[in-house]
Amino acid sequence: MKDHNQHVEKILNNISKDNLFAIAEFSGSFACAGINGSTSFYRHESGIFIVNAVFGLPDNTPCYSNDNSYIIQIHRCRQCILKLPDILGNRGFAFSLNYTEEIKAKELIGLTLSIYATCRKKYETEKIASGIIVATH
Repeated sequence: MKDHNQHVEKILNNISKDNLFAIAEFSGSFACAGINGSTSFYRHESGIFIVNAVFGLPDNTPCYSNDNSYIIQIHRCRQCILKLPDILGNRGFAFSLNYTEEIKAKELIGLTLSIYATCRKKYETEKIASGIIVATH
């Protein structure tokens, strides 16, 4: 257990401003104008930590799924480059921490981060927020 705790501590220490290389600040679509937040990208060994903090998510509205799960994708010219694990909204807030080696840091800059809600009436997704990934320095 001690090795596990040391590994987790190393990971959390690595998520610092020193390793931050990009951020996407996003806002809601017309129908979900109250959504705001950011996704931060941190270098870690051969991969990237992705930290999402989302505020103002629609909670228990008639259209969106009852489980309050939302989809986050990173796009290049409307093509999905990376789909992150779904986030769960609680009282309009969601937070997640993910790790990936599927994309390189330099490939993220300029791409679009989009958040989607599942619309159970239409059995499809609806984009509810988006932002552009920009370098921090």
